[in-house]
Amino acid sequence: MARPEGGWIKLYRQIRHNFLWPKGRKYTKLEAWMDMLLQANHAPEKVLIDNHVAEVQRGQFITSTVKLAHRWKWDRKTVTRFLHLLRNEEMCTTETTTKYTRVTITNYEFYQGGDTAEGTAEGTPGGTGMPQQVPHKQELKNDLSSSCIGDLPRLVDYYQNNIGVMSPITYQALEYWLKDLPPEVIIKAMEKAVKANKRRFDYIEGILRNWHKEGLTTLGAIEAQEQEWEGKQDGKDRNNPPKSDAAKRFYSKTLDDF
Repeated sequence: MARPEGGWIKLYRQIRHNFLWPKGRKYTKLEAWMDMLLQANHAPEKVLIDNHVAEVQRGQFITSTVKLAHRWKWDRKTVTRFLHLLRNEEMCTTETTTKYTRVTITNYEFYQGGDTAEGTAEGTPGGTGMPQQVPHKQELKNDLSSSCIGDLPRLVDYYQNNIGVMSPITYQALEYWLKDLPPEVIIKAMEKAVKANKRRFDYIEGILRNWHKEGLTTLGAIEAQEQEWEGKQDGKDRNNPPKSDAAKRFYSKTLDDF
């Protein structure tokens, strides 16, 4: 039988109750990743943790290294290394507090195959899908000429010339962000990452999330906010000039870096 060249399948969440699902033994890395996909929320909710309300968005879940270690039959160091690996591969991000860790699955919508929250709820056949086949790194150039439209080729060129080799997941994330933000805004975020010497997509995406959350969806709005911030900083610097030679050197370097 010929190997299928593309497409995707969906996993019913109840697969965790199947006799084949690991019970009483260590999870493999693939099983742990699948378990994370299945734990992710299908819809936003609020969770009460020790009298603290934590907001959990679609594609996120609340956990801890202790819970994951117990769940996967791993030690905590192995869990920490695994999460670090996933972050480096831009498969998830984590936010850790003293009470919990919030995990965000990167590009969760792609793993859902475009389903709505209602169609992927616990107990429905929608389940959590596996990702659609994405282009291999060497195939990105061909894909751009055949299947991409609009400004995506421009973003990919800038990324690969200034940030580094683009992974398939980053490629899809750029497509996703183009639905909400104009290309010049995305390139502006890349430029800031280069200037800060943070050539990572998670850093770029963090900038984009902040701008989108603050309603800064045009290059003009972003530049206006930067000018306002620079004006405030200039006022502070004039009122509090550096005194020591070390402070003067730091002050000069900070301005140059900005």
